[in-house]
Amino acid sequence: MALLVFPEGSALGQPVFDDRTREAGLKVQAPFGIAALDYDKDGWPDLMVAADSAESKLFRNLGNGHYADETARTGLSLAGSFHSPLFADLNRDGWADLLMVGTEDSRLFLSDGAGAFVDHSRSSGLLGAGAKTATLGDFDNDGLLDLFLAISHQPDRLFRNLGNGVFEDISAEAQIEGPTGALAMQALWWDFNHDGWLDLVAVHDVDEPSRLYRNDGTLPFTDVALETGFSAVGSGNSMGVGLGDIDGDGWEDVYVTRIQEGGLYRNEEGVSLTLMEDALGAWRNGWSWGVVAGDFDNDADQDLFIVSTSGMGGAPILLYENRGTWLYERSSTNWLQGSVPDSSVAGAFSFGLAQADLDLDGRIDLAYPAQDGRVVLLHGAGPVGNWIQIQLEGTSANYHGMGARIEARTRSRVFTRSLMAGDSYRSQSEPVVHLGLGADDMVEELVVHWGGSQRDTLRSIPAGSRYIVRQGAGATTSLGQWPAQEGPEAPASIDAFPLPAHSRVMLRIHGELRQPHVSLTDLLGRELPARLVPLSESDPWEASLDVDGLSSGVYWVRVTDGEHVFSRAISVMR
Repeated sequence: MALLVFPEGSALGQPVFDDRTREAGLKVQAPFGIAALDYDKDGWPDLMVAADSAESKLFRNLGNGHYADETARTGLSLAGSFHSPLFADLNRDGWADLLMVGTEDSRLFLSDGAGAFVDHSRSSGLLGAGAKTATLGDFDNDGLLDLFLAISHQPDRLFRNLGNGVFEDISAEAQIEGPTGALAMQALWWDFNHDGWLDLVAVHDVDEPSRLYRNDGTLPFTDVALETGFSAVGSGNSMGVGLGDIDGDGWEDVYVTRIQEGGLYRNEEGVSLTLMEDALGAWRNGWSWGVVAGDFDNDADQDLFIVSTSGMGGAPILLYENRGTWLYERSSTNWLQGSVPDSSVAGAFSFGLAQADLDLDGRIDLAYPAQDGRVVLLHGAGPVGNWIQIQLEGTSANYHGMGARIEARTRSRVFTRSLMAGDSYRSQSEPVVHLGLGADDMVEELVVHWGGSQRDTLRSIPAGSRYIVRQGAGATTSLGQWPAQEGPEAPASIDAFPLPAHSRVMLRIHGELRQPHVSLTDLLGRELPARLVPLSESDPWEASLDVDGLSSGVYWVRVTDGEHVFSRAISVMR
């Protein structure tokens, strides 16, 4: 019998979301899955919504709470029934391509590198390859993302990416075809045993056992679902799959949505998966589909959010708040603001669900396409602790780091998070790792496992910013090198506090500066007025920066005296 030991819970706050659905005004007829990713590299995560027997739509995030329908302009107007949208760089050119998967067909659109897409379906090898859901992962660690299609009443299919947008069917060789009579639901790639090779999870409807295909680095895969305990499906009717290190032990656990009773599997250090939803209070589902695990209150543990297509059992939308030893089901009267407690948003029926920081304020936001045609947007709005976000850029690995595992350590916690292209249900969350840190203000060590034996290690990373980790090159912010140091004998960085800031930020640098100049820019590089009050020109140099007029988000501060240059990111929260 395993002993469950959880980190002590934090009292920093509770998850609260602000309803921004009406403000954004996004509409899609007959929607299914949703994907979040910054396709045009302007710094803001965008949204792609797949539709059944209607037009799928691409919404560009304008950064001000509003979105532009860019479907036609970007060359993505397509008719047909599509359920699963997936963004990823499939040809290694540094730009996100788009895969649209439907029950009868799949379409591949390659980015033109200028914010639009070109239909590459005919030569891709994917025409006519329809599926229930799909997921992308580099199972052979060659730097190219491969495609798994979960198909109902037919064998599942695995396509190896040959490069240049061409795929080869290797299903039989890989032995991942599964039972031909099964009703496929969600699948995802995940290195469950931390051996550097992506394994494959696939769940099914009714009472069909779940599959866990272990990847040992050579084909075929080995189905270890029975020996690990993952084949057990509890009440049956498995739908969506989400990953999260719910107990904070450094091993990600698996949540499977079902009808009425969900399943939470504890990862026993890559050896077995033990059902524990009853022990943690997370068993109740409606007719549930999409699920994501995220730290919605930045208190250093992961909560669960689940969407449904029926209010069966009084559970249309579920938020389970992680309180250390119990996942507490919270009523929408407590977590939803910006609309009346019993609003249609809290009861909206949906299949798909994705998480992303849509407004770059250091709090996780949620997006799900409701069956009434609205795209529901819930922005994180509660009082929160410290946080850090990690965005990856692969070189030998795939560009967005899909499939990578990030391990982090603060003075009080350990964290493990994986990046996926295809999870929840027919959906994809923003490929950025968000770590709520609670009261900790620094990540002491962060390790990126890119796949195989490739890894990067970084140390002493301050909280309150989004960092880009480039494979083999260390960490940078969106605008420059971190920690930024130029000139002789430059100190490590600027001290900035409090973060996130509300009205003023104190800046401090140890070392005398001569006639310093301070500049402030946003994430797009646009210079903003820097209203500064010098407090001390001796050692340490100190000044107070007025940020009262800035909206929530991340900004870049640069201080120079002609000899040294000091730079860092700061975060503002409203």
